[in-house]
Amino acid sequence: VGDHKQLRPTVLSDEAARRGLKVSLFERMLRLGVQPLLLDTQYRMHPSLATFVSTCFYRGKYLSGVADAKRPQPRGLRWPSPSCNAALLVSGSGEEGAGQSKRNPGEASAVVSLLRDVLHAGELRPAEVGVVTPYGAQVGLLRQQVSSLPGGREIEVKSVDGFQGREKEAIVISLVRSNAQRVVGFLSENRRMNVAITRGRRHVCLVGDSDTVSATPFLARMLRYFEEHADVRSAAQYGADAASGGRHAPSAKPAGARPPAKELLTESQAEAKLRARLQSFLADASQRSHALPASLNSFERMVAHRLAAELGLEHVSTGEGKQRFVTLYKEGAAPPTGAAGAAEEPRQGAAAVRGGEAEVEALAAAADGEA
Repeated sequence: VGDHKQLRPTVLSDEAARRGLKVSLFERMLRLGVQPLLLDTQYRMHPSLATFVSTCFYRGKYLSGVADAKRPQPRGLRWPSPSCNAALLVSGSGEEGAGQSKRNPGEASAVVSLLRDVLHAGELRPAEVGVVTPYGAQVGLLRQQVSSLPGGREIEVKSVDGFQGREKEAIVISLVRSNAQRVVGFLSENRRMNVAITRGRRHVCLVGDSDTVSATPFLARMLRYFEEHADVRSAAQYGADAASGGRHAPSAKPAGARPPAKELLTESQAEAKLRARLQSFLADASQRSHALPASLNSFERMVAHRLAAELGLEHVSTGEGKQRFVTLYKEGAAPPTGAAGAAEEPRQGAAAVRGGEAEVEALAAAADGEA
């Protein structure tokens, strides 16, 4: 009994790994042609959480034996989706090196805010909530910050490997990676992400930088599923709401107060504003390229990439931190990869993300023989 689509055994000995012991007996049998019997019905997750996993890893054969009503959204979520028990909190906070590991303080703060809301609602006990992250340095940072919450020491914060075989009512996943080179490290191992997103029974929330995390076909597909079906928010908007007490809570402004440096728009307002800007660029025959301002937050950049794909524009993210911005190009106008000023390969409209789906399906179909 086993699942070769989740993590392999941990092998600490290099010699043992060279001799093949990192390949489980289960995988060896599959490679020898033994036909597996799929236990095709899951009883852990809300069906909306199982759908993505079924499509990507189990060829759509993974069924749910639990009714939606048995896995209601936990109380305390700011904007629960009516159709999908998941959320994506887009954070553009940059990663930091920590020895051989990585951490992301901005994401850690967002995770703590989410946990504070859920615990304050009083329905879930701290022991029923878990935090998963692939990096040991982020585990340490989160444990330190989460311990300050009421009952926070009872909240389990572990690496993905440490959570295999476990489950919680609600899971928050801190993806950590956020860099201009779009290097995703551990996140590129699809099995590890399969483990992470299947730990939650009633809710799963991803916290991460969509620009960086969408670097591989599988991760891009995962983000697109969350974008299309789950509740998507920006960390900047979430933080503003936390300060004001609600998404649209009015705030009193003293006479003569200086206006904020940037207006915080709702997600629908931000999308409408960006769409109008992109359509204006398309209509201007004199322009072949157009740089969006670096003042866009990471959520707005994610929307810009999606709208550019929808409108058939090539789109490139360049820069680091607060200087990161998106440049749009009309067909054939983007500089070649590696040219001066081209920080990364242009994304060809929707094809760059959706074209990766064939690769994902091929990987899923050939998983029995994965090395």
